[in-house]
Amino acid sequence: MKSSSSSIRLTRAAVAVIAGILIVLALFLPVLLSRLTAGGYLNGLRSTPLFLTASYLCIGCALWILYRLNLLLVNIGSQAVFTEANIRLLHEIGSGCFAVCLIGGIAQFYYLPWLFVFLAAGFMTLILHVIRNVFEQARLIKEENDYTV
Repeated sequence: MKSSSSSIRLTRAAVAVIAGILIVLALFLPVLLSRLTAGGYLNGLRSTPLFLTASYLCIGCALWILYRLNLLLVNIGSQAVFTEANIRLLHEIGSGCFAVCLIGGIAQFYYLPWLFVFLAAGFMTLILHVIRNVFEQARLIKEENDYTV
């Protein structure tokens, strides 16, 4: 049990670090983008405002996903695993991944490397919805077992 709680603490710390990195990235994204385009590293980028818009939307979704993930970890840390609240959180995290998938799907029409974001986010959406369905079935089995004497 101790290793489980330390694993959850470590994961929550990683979530906080990643959220911090995303916030710093959001603050310096215009400067970073101008330096990358001036250096020729973003060949094929046709619209900086569209790139910034898509990036900020994805960062916003990622921060929201990390917040919901942190709530899920808090619930799991308090021994509430197969609950309706966690199933809802998994659904919301999957919906956030789907939003990033849509953003990447649209953005890839003006900058092709967004295709990788589209594919990765779509794959994560599928995985999260399968996990959500597994949690739902486990919750039903747990309820059934709770009513069995």
